[in-house]
Amino acid sequence: MDIFCFSFSAHLSCFLNTSSLGELFKSKNPILISSLEMLEGNNTGFEASSLKYLRSSFLLANVQGIKEPSPGVADRIPFCCGVYIPTVSALRKEYGELCVRCGLIGEAIKIFEDLELWDNLIFCYSLLEKKAAAVELIKTWLSETPNDPRLWCSLGDVTNDDACFKKALEVSNDKSARAKSEMALNSLYPDGWFALGAAALNDGDIEKSLDGFTRAVQLDPENGEAWNNIACLHMIKGKSKEAFMAFREALKFKRNSYQLWENYSHVALDVGNVAQALEATRKVLDLTNNKRIDAELLERIMTEVESMASPTNSAMTDDGDNFPVSGTTNAESDVGKSREAEHLVEFLGKVLQQVLEASCC
Repeated sequence: MDIFCFSFSAHLSCFLNTSSLGELFKSKNPILISSLEMLEGNNTGFEASSLKYLRSSFLLANVQGIKEPSPGVADRIPFCCGVYIPTVSALRKEYGELCVRCGLIGEAIKIFEDLELWDNLIFCYSLLEKKAAAVELIKTWLSETPNDPRLWCSLGDVTNDDACFKKALEVSNDKSARAKSEMALNSLYPDGWFALGAAALNDGDIEKSLDGFTRAVQLDPENGEAWNNIACLHMIKGKSKEAFMAFREALKFKRNSYQLWENYSHVALDVGNVAQALEATRKVLDLTNNKRIDAELLERIMTEVESMASPTNSAMTDDGDNFPVSGTTNAESDVGKSREAEHLVEFLGKVLQQVLEASCC
């Protein structure tokens, strides 16, 4: 409608005022002409209040005049393919919206209720601060047509109850596009998914909480807190490998959290990454001024390092099913593991020295 009014108003004016066919057109279609003039003015913003009143009078006259006898088919048929005019319901809706802009909310409510334009009706009741009236009206209509998904969606808008949108999906056999849209309204809002994860965690639903935090980091990969929560949930589920990977992501954005480094040191050791466990332990000492010392973890690390440095385990591989394909490969593997063990022993010595210095202070 806006495109019509703004793009063709000049052509329409020229046609009506300069051509003989325009005079014939005006004589045969007075209601159409006034409708087009009204719509053109209605979409230009009503710059003056007097013009607003005039346009509203035009619109009311046209809405009422449509019900009156119109020219015969023979008179109207030449123009049917070349003229755009809104339907009666569209004109009435336009008039109702005009009433809202003019402050005639009561008149607009009658029109919208008759046209079953629930969203417009709810807007009117919200302007009047009559939420209860809107709920009562929708429930009355629902008692007559309980399988109308539009009504359930409108009720959901008023009450902010997701159950109404779920009901709309149910009665529409999962075909209501609006209900689906409303249910996924914040699907691209990471804070909403984070809140869902937190709420599910408080409720004890680990799987739903994990899903919420996962969706949050999918939308915002730099959400370190969400990554941390994902890692902790994997720790609860006993999935050390997944927790290790999630902690690595979390530490990219929360490197000054000693609690995060502590958890990371434990899962790193669980997955056999002793070097990362030592690095995390040293980071905890640095961040806490050597005040947090996990003796149990250090003992586990020492046991693991001693096992790796033992000559009997120098030829161990990460996977028992993987065997060296040649003597050269086996020798290279032994040398590599020996160097790794030496590095870990040296690293462990530095960490223990830092712990001892802190204990002496």
